[in-house]
Amino acid sequence: MHKMLIIVLFLFLISCSQDQVYQKYIKIEKQGWHTDSILDFEYNIIDSTCVYGTQLKIRHTTKYPYQNLFLFISYLSENTPIQIDTIEIFLANKRGAWLGSGFGEVRETNTALKNNITNSGKYRIKIEQAMRWGKKTRIKNLSEISSVGVLISKQ
Repeated sequence: MHKMLIIVLFLFLISCSQDQVYQKYIKIEKQGWHTDSILDFEYNIIDSTCVYGTQLKIRHTTKYPYQNLFLFISYLSENTPIQIDTIEIFLANKRGAWLGSGFGEVRETNTALKNNITNSGKYRIKIEQAMRWGKKTRIKNLSEISSVGVLISKQ
């Protein structure tokens, strides 16, 4: 009985290793990320015995004119009502040094979004840029963001 418990526990741990479940990048066109352009990521969670986490990946050039990036993020699933968040991602520190990794003119910043996802089903994440300049309205075309990605992995 003791050996069987160890085997079951071992198999459970192997099945819930750091496996990537979903990864997708959406390229932002050269003219910029328009404020009305909503990026849509759709994926399925099949194995409800594991715990999943979500990371947001922002690729930008070193010509990006701001220190941060504000985003509206909508989470939709079969199991929960829609959730909408506004998040701020810092891409550079106060001295202007880029926080992400990369070489040359491209940097990538990873930000944890949602963790401890355990329900199986269909999920969608919708992302739109929410940048403002002072008291003005939206920045209509946000330049120097090259792509936005979502990574879902087992924790």
